[in-house]
Amino acid sequence: MSDAHASDDERAARLAAHRKAWNDAHPNYYADYRERNREDIRRKNRDCERERTQREREEKAQRQKGIDRAKAWAKGHPEERQQARER
Repeated sequence: MSDAHASDDERAARLAAHRKAWNDAHPNYYADYRERNREDIRRKNRDCERERTQREREEKAQRQKGIDRAKAWAKGHPEERQQARER
């Protein structure tokens, strides 16, 4: 068990060293990529934000629908509601 853990640590260290060497050899890669693809990145961010906002709206509407349903039930069943409160 500890041998597998040690090999996992060694592999992680090897990958980290490889990543650091590549980043050192290409210092401007990420900045250049962002510059070249700025519009695409912004479009993707807008789309993701739009989807997140829509998802939040739908979740809020669903919660409100449940609240309204519970209120309607409580209004139509005062005896059951009182019994539930007493329990």
